[in-house]
Formats: sequence, structure tokens, C-alpha cells
Amino acid sequence: MPKPETYLFVDTESTAFPRNGGMQPGQARVCQLAFIYTDAVGKTLAEFSSLIKPEGWEISAGAHAVHGLTLEQCDEHGIGAMQAMNLFRAYESMATKCVAHGESFDRRMMDIEHEYTSFEWFRPREPWFCTMRSYPQYFPKWPKLAEALHFFTGRVLGDEAHDAMNDARACRDIFFAARAGGGMKVLVACEFSGTVRDAFIALGHEALSCDLLPTETPGPHYQGDVLDILEDGWDLMIAHPPCTFLTISAAWAFTDGPYHQKIKEGTLVGSARRRAREEALAFVSLLLDAPIPRIALENPIGCISSRIRKPEQIIQPHQFGHDASKATCLWLKGLMPLRATENFPPRMVGDRPRWSNQTDSGQNKLSPSTDRWAARSLTFPRIAKAMAEQWGGAS
Repeated sequence: MPKPETYLFVDTESTAFPRNGGMQPGQARVCQLAFIYTDAVGKTLAEFSSLIKPEGWEISAGAHAVHGLTLEQCDEHGIGAMQAMNLFRAYESMATKCVAHGESFDRRMMDIEHEYTSFEWFRPREPWFCTMRSYPQYFPKWPKLAEALHFFTGRVLGDEAHDAMNDARACRDIFFAARAGGGMKVLVACEFSGTVRDAFIALGHEALSCDLLPTETPGPHYQGDVLDILEDGWDLMIAHPPCTFLTISAAWAFTDGPYHQKIKEGTLVGSARRRAREEALAFVSLLLDAPIPRIALENPIGCISSRIRKPEQIIQPHQFGHDASKATCLWLKGLMPLRATENFPPRMVGDRPRWSNQTDSGQNKLSPSTDRWAARSLTFPRIAKAMAEQWGGAS
């Protein structure tokens, strides 16, 4: 009968950065060890964490700056290295696989401790799994523990980082969240095109668009007020609130006149437009405060920045392979900023960059019309694809 699959999640804090080779004067030693032993689905079967009692070693200033541990703490609260290593060896022998974030460091530190406590260096065993190097499709460089945890779970590690047990727990959560994959439950608020919705569906997620208008493309869509379904247990929301009263354009219409422009029938001006702006800001606040762990709200540059908070990021379609310029702000909760995927070079007008949707003077080429707002509100497909790939986790 095959051995049940189990995992040992390991993290160490050290006295210094390890030198090449094994036992030698000034070699780095483990000053805190933590491990968590789980079954195949992440249920904790045992866990251990302890400081290690000094055996003639010191903690370097650089290492102390990272983890904050002192020689006095280790001496007062630590256990012997032999005792800690015997416990580790017992659980390592039972585990199907050891897992660490940046496993080359933790594995090397355990090799060093093994030599100091058993006076032998080489031990044949299964390779460790590394949660830092195993998901290159989601990160442009090896992610720090906090970055990977945030990406896969939406959690923020914060001040608990560089405590061995907290780091081991984070490593465990990354491993099982990435391994589970599966689909997230995604709400795309204020979208009628289906562009963002369909990008998430293409990656296996359960996505629903929502707008007062019907969807332009067949697919899961709720036609109605997004507030009706805001608390339906979503994992992620991408929100596109109407920008008509939020942008910096048409600033003249918020004044009380006199107006030199020709005012189209139905256009709000003066106090009526100011009231509409307050209602729009209140709607944005409701979306940003929704009980959803991951939220991205997009809008052009406007009054959200001054009235609510500045955006976490401003992106351009030409950073994602589109021949277009349109500054778009992103307000993020529980999400990392989008990474640019492909630069589309501009044409140069003198020393000024311009893209295909711009005149030489920099104005948008889209001519005034009754549906101009709809065309301007559409999400560029490659930005939608980047959202799904980068915010959709390991699905």
C-alpha cells in the first residue's frame, strides 16, 4: 500500500549568511527553526518552533536587522541544536516532501546543522520543493514570501515576517493555494461588454459581469444594480464605475455658469452635476469597501484621487501591446499592481510620443457621438487578459 502523501514546511532564521562548505570558523548557524507537518490537503498533523541555544556562535548585525533575534533571547528561550535536529530528522523521514520558500537557503542551513550535530555532510534524500521558484508564469522575478502570499491568498504578511513559524505557515498557505488552483468567483461590476468577464472565464474561473445594460456578448451576466449581489461571496471584484461625473474633463459644467459651450439636451450642469458627482463618489466608496478580499477599481484620472484616495497604479494600454494611449487609474485591495506585458512603441511628433487613437496634438480621435461614452468605457482586451492571468492566481 503506498505511503500517504505528507509535507513538511520548513523555515529557518540564521546567525549570518552561510559560507561555502560545511563546518568552519564563523559559519552561519540556525538560531530559530520552525516546521509544520501536514497531510495531503493541508491539515496540520504536527508543528514545531523554537529558538536554538547558542553553542559558541554570535548573531551578526545584518542577521539581527532582518529577524530581530538576539543572543540573549536564544540563550534564555532556546533548546539545543541536537534536540531540534533530532525532531526535524524524525519528521523529515516521514514526509513525502519538504517545502520551503527559497529552499536552497533553508536546505543549506539544515545541511550545516546536520553536520554540526552528526558530524557528517552528505545525506541522500528527495529534493525539496521551492515555493519561490515554482511559479515563474506569475512573477517577473523570484517573489519574496510576502509577495507570493499576497498573490495566491490575498493575505498581507506584514510585521510577522522573519519569524520562522509565521514564515513556515505562509509557505504552507502558498503551496496549497497554488496547488488547489481551481476557479475563483469573480464579479466584474459595471461591465456590459463581457471583455474582462470572458478573460477570467477563459482561465477556468466562475466570472459574472453586471451592469444596468444587457451584455453585448453572450455569457454570465446580471442585468441590474451591482449592490444587489455585492455580498454574494465573491473572491475578486473588478469594478468599472461610470466615470461621467468623476473625470477631470468638462470641469466647466460643475460651475454655476455662465457657460460659453453649447449645452446638449440632458447634460447636467451646476448644482445638479455636483450632486451627481457626490452620488458617484458614494458609489465608488461602496465598491471599494465591499466585503470582497480582492478588489480592483478602474477609472480615468479624476476626483477619486483627491476625494477618496490616490490610486495604487496608473496604467496605459500601450504597456500591454495596444497601439493606444489612455491613462487608467487602478485602486487595489488585496492585489499586486499589474505588470506591463508588451510595450507598443509610439509614433513621434517632434519629441512627443503619440499612438493611433491620438491626433498629432494629443487629442483623442474619437469623434463626439451619443455612444462615445460606451466606446471609451471598454477595457482593452490585452489589459483584461493581464488582469485574468496576474490576478487570477494559479488557476
